[in-house]
Amino acid sequence: MQIFYPHSIQLHPHSFPGSDPNDCPRKMSKLKALIMNCNNALSPDLHGNYRVAEYTEKKHHWWWKANYVFHKLEVTKNFTGLVLFLEEDVIVAEDFLFVLYKMQKFAKKLCAHCNIFSLGSDLGSLKSDSKRDDNAYSKVQYAAWSSEQHAVAVAFNASTWSEIHTCAQEFCTYDDYNWDKSLEHIGETCIKGGLNVLTVKKSRVYSTRNGSYLNMSKAHLELSSASELGQLYPTTLKLSRSILKAATQQPIEVIKSGDWSDPRDHRLCLNSAYG
Repeated sequence: MQIFYPHSIQLHPHSFPGSDPNDCPRKMSKLKALIMNCNNALSPDLHGNYRVAEYTEKKHHWWWKANYVFHKLEVTKNFTGLVLFLEEDVIVAEDFLFVLYKMQKFAKKLCAHCNIFSLGSDLGSLKSDSKRDDNAYSKVQYAAWSSEQHAVAVAFNASTWSEIHTCAQEFCTYDDYNWDKSLEHIGETCIKGGLNVLTVKKSRVYSTRNGSYLNMSKAHLELSSASELGQLYPTTLKLSRSILKAATQQPIEVIKSGDWSDPRDHRLCLNSAYG
């Protein structure tokens, strides 16, 4: 089933949430913006920049999609199992879903407090770790949610989504246009116990974004080798190492990207959650 994002900049080329002709130029000073009396003169981001629709759409799209799948679709609104978020520009290993089911099955044993699964690890970097560890494909590890490490092939259920959704206000007003960094923020400040990820040691997802043909060739070569060696479809999963941030540790400072200070973006985001 295809669903269509109704607030895309293609559908609104000359008005919010696209770029309104009276919006403030990105690099304009606040003083000049106030003199110009452009739409969002009062709300530059933390870096002093004004909104860019192509940036803000990233967070809007992900947030709308998650809300729509969990609350609006008839086929999923009462579904309690895992919902997987996967980009269209990746290659997946043939045992991709098999491993996800295994992770779900053994989750209580491997990481009882984990509430998110990720099948991508170090996306796009085809390292030779597995050559030194024949069991790499059967190992998993856990950690606190990291936007840099876990925002690939993410799966969670309605219960986890409910915790995320409860923090809609914090998510929608956090000055960062990246949905994954916004999740990291609410995981550290709003969700009791945080967002904890059980992830594969050996990624089952490979990016085709940069140098796509080369990446595709490397991915197919690595996966073919793993298949021939019988490393795919592991019968059991083993915990590789625990790298979960201790609750007593100071959270790692996340540098906010900004581009999410416009009240109109905040309202649209909240409307996706409650409208």
